[in-house]
Amino acid sequence: MNMTDDFTNIRLQTKKYQKKISSSPFHQYLHKEGWIDTTVSNELIFSHRNTWYTQKTFAEKFHTHEYYELIFYIKGNIEYLNENTLISPSPYMVTWFKPGQMHTGRLLAPSQYERYVLYFSPDFFNIDDRITPLIDFMTGSTGTHMTLSEKKFGELLEIFKKIDKVVKTDKPYGELVLKSLLIEIFYILDSQETKVQEGEALTEAMGEIKRYIDANYASITAISDIADHFFYSREHLSRKFVQSFNITIANYLSRRRITESLSLLESMSVADVAYAVGFHTQSAFINAFKKTMKCLPSEYKLKKKQDKG
Repeated sequence: MNMTDDFTNIRLQTKKYQKKISSSPFHQYLHKEGWIDTTVSNELIFSHRNTWYTQKTFAEKFHTHEYYELIFYIKGNIEYLNENTLISPSPYMVTWFKPGQMHTGRLLAPSQYERYVLYFSPDFFNIDDRITPLIDFMTGSTGTHMTLSEKKFGELLEIFKKIDKVVKTDKPYGELVLKSLLIEIFYILDSQETKVQEGEALTEAMGEIKRYIDANYASITAISDIADHFFYSREHLSRKFVQSFNITIANYLSRRRITESLSLLESMSVADVAYAVGFHTQSAFINAFKKTMKCLPSEYKLKKKQDKG
């Protein structure tokens, strides 16, 4: 199964997609929050998202995936958390998350949040079995974002406006036109003289607690272990963590364990991985894995083996 099939199947299973609105020349799905996700090829999905959010309606939580995510920020009172770094968007900023990085958005106040989003596999740039260097700005550093000049960002927005028109066409060559426009975007980003920047380290108290969980996820047996370490009551810690990260400690701990299990599954048995990442039973690991990844650990192992040929 290719990257876009995995992407859409998960959203269909979790009912995030209300309906499929087009099959030709692009597969397009209407998300329950109002935007349309367009499948450009087997390896890239595009969407233009412009949504009004309040703290109550903003549901994004820490998550990870095995493909790249690229966000072109337009407006919104929001900040991004990428592992233990904080990114505060500003005009003309482009932000990305690499495969395996746990990340989320954090809404600071009710606002209209607009952005263009690309999800893709490096295979999208595969030409004659060669990967082009168009995403070197993402893969060649530890950076998390870049801020373009107003002129360059304006050029990107003009390309996105063309893309918005192309995805509405029924021309059979639309896929080729769209792919060429997207490659032009990456060409502009990769040829930029703008320095790739790194996010700021989380310095708040909850950031320290998150780092503690990230370092000790395999040995933590209960939330009270964390609370005792930081001299908090369990209830106070749980409440403050949700306020900071929009996710419970239990859910975050489970997602962290599942994220760390992915690389281990390629060389270890399911049972060994379960205990290595901190689950007390194999069945608990399997249930948590299926909830997060929408497949069984054994199915994931088989898929990775098939991907490697």
